[in-house]
This record gives sequence, structure tokens and C-alpha cells, in this order.
Amino acid sequence: MASVSILKCQNYEETEVVQIMNKLLDSIGLDKITGKKILLKPNILYAAQPEKAVTTHPAVLKAIIKYLQKNGNTVFAGDSPAFQNQEAAASKAGLKQVADECGVPWQDFTQTAAIPAPEGKLVKSFQLASILNDVDIVISLPKMKTHSLMYYTGAIKNMFGLVPGLSKSALHLRFPDRDNFAQMIVDLNLAVKPNYAIMDAIVGMEGPGPGSGKPRQVGLLLASDNVLALDMTAARIIGYKPETLPILSQALASGFWLKTGEEIDYPLEKAENLLIKDYKLIHHLHDASMFRDYMPEWAFRLIKNLTVKRPIFNPNICKLCKECVRICPAKALSVQENRIKVDYTKCIRCYCCHEICSHHAITLKKKLF
Repeated sequence: MASVSILKCQNYEETEVVQIMNKLLDSIGLDKITGKKILLKPNILYAAQPEKAVTTHPAVLKAIIKYLQKNGNTVFAGDSPAFQNQEAAASKAGLKQVADECGVPWQDFTQTAAIPAPEGKLVKSFQLASILNDVDIVISLPKMKTHSLMYYTGAIKNMFGLVPGLSKSALHLRFPDRDNFAQMIVDLNLAVKPNYAIMDAIVGMEGPGPGSGKPRQVGLLLASDNVLALDMTAARIIGYKPETLPILSQALASGFWLKTGEEIDYPLEKAENLLIKDYKLIHHLHDASMFRDYMPEWAFRLIKNLTVKRPIFNPNICKLCKECVRICPAKALSVQENRIKVDYTKCIRCYCCHEICSHHAITLKKKLF
């Protein structure tokens, strides 16, 4: 039986976060962890101020660091945003300053090592941050957010940040359809095997996440020694059926973390008492890739445009920063006549451009032509 501890926390005031975090981490047995080397992996999608709800809040990171340090643990922290300078992004999010204040070395994940994934279905080895070979424990620190491709993003998806920078784009290109991408994320977690997950859900993100949604007051902190149990709980709270979400369904099918979604205990706040009925979710999208082998290319493109949303750029909002061009794994974007042009015959609908557009100049829509 997996356990997920949940406590209410209404704001990021340091004293309150520390007090509640201490109770939360005691409840999952982290008080017994001493003298270990621990990597904390917050979520930094791109450079954004904490109030944007894009990144793990610095108050949450600080409370966890202080808790672990008081038990004699050596703590490291880091993330690798997909396209920006890692230190600059971490600084804008307020996370680098917290690490420096606490004497925690910030890891930019530029040094990599081959991390085997013998239990993986699609990938048997990943090039991931080499710090993984130097620590005893890995803790995922996700933000509660929706996700335009995966519908929901949490502790398991957060581990994708261990892939350095633009190397993430190569994996999007290698696994362009939703189900295979989800399986790759599961394989990555089977390689890393994160030990704990602590979710910042004081303020989450709803709507077109993980970067273009809106902050949503939730008022919770969640923690578990089982990343899937935490994710299934968080997804259920915001209104999803966890078993229908690509990453969570495939993680459940692996049998590594849970056998069924029902074997989760709640020693503190009960998840069923915390359900949010009006959280703005990403509705399930149809994936046309399953039809590719059964129809002419022109017909496949027609079906794809009818059933799968594609990125639409608003030239009145776009600042031509070209970060979307840099990150696009399929090289489907270019600048022509002072605006972003999309070659939809190349576009794999990974939504990386939409995910990282800090100007919110991209929407996802179905269009026939």
C-alpha cells in the first residue's frame, strides 16, 4: 500500500511553509534519512517569476533544503530548462538564490552520463545528468500543472528535466506520438527511480499548461515515497481520471510503482475531501498517428488536421525571440517576412513551441487547412 501525505497550505509565507513542510516530510519518513547525498529536482520550464506558477516556488525548495540539512544530509539542486541558460532561468524563478543562501550547489546538468534503463520498453539507456551517479536519493519537486501534450504534468514528467537542454527535442522527434512519448517518460523514471516526490500545489496552473495557463489557488502540499501514487492523487484532485492519462496509465501498466490505482492510503488529509470540480483541464485529444499505415499520405494529413490541434502563432503578440525556432525538434518553424512560419507537413504536434512561449503568442487549434 502506497501512501500520499497531503496538508493544506494557503500561501508561501516562509514560516507557514516550513511548519507544514516539516509535518509533511515527517509523515513520509524523511526524518529517518540522515547522512545521505540528495538531489532535489524542481520544475523550471523556463525563466519565469514565481508568481506565474510556471516553476516550483522557492519557498517550497527552501523549506525542503532546510529540513534535509538539519538531519546531516548533503543536498544538491538543479534542473535543465529546454532552451534557456540554466542559471539565468533558475535565478529568475528565485531557486538559484535559495540554493546559494542554503549553501546548496546548483547543478546545470550539462555533464551527462549513460544511465541504463533495463526495464524500459522503448529505451534501454538515457544520457542524463551525471550527478545521478553521485547521489543516494533523488527527490522530484513538481508544480501542480496541466500539460497540453500529456494533459497533466507532475512528479514523473518532472524527471524529463534530467535530460540536458535541447537534447529533449531529440526525444520529442524520436517519439512524436503521445503514447510513445509517455512510455519514454516512464522508461526514464524506471532508469532514475526517484525515491520521493513533493508537490508544490499551493498555487497550481490550470488551462493550457505547462507554461501558458493561469495560476490557480489550490492551497495544498503533497508528498510521497511513490511518484506514481502522488501523481495519481494530484490528477484526481484536479478532476482527471488518472488511469486515462498517458504517462500515468503506462506507469501503472509497468507494475513497478503500483499494481492498481486503488492501493493508495492517505494518512493526513483525505484526497476525496479535496476534489476540485472546476479546475480548467486539457481535454483529451485524438492522435491520428495510428492511422498512418492504413491510408495515403494526403488522407493522413487531412485526418491529422481534422483531429489533432496544431500551433497557431499570433503575430500581434509574438516578439520574434525565436526560442520556438530553436527548440522545434522537427525544424518546422522559420522566420519569414518578420513572422514565424510553420511547415505543418513537418510539425509533429509535440507542442514544445507552445510549452515554452513566455509571451503566450501560440494557441492550439484544429484547422483543416
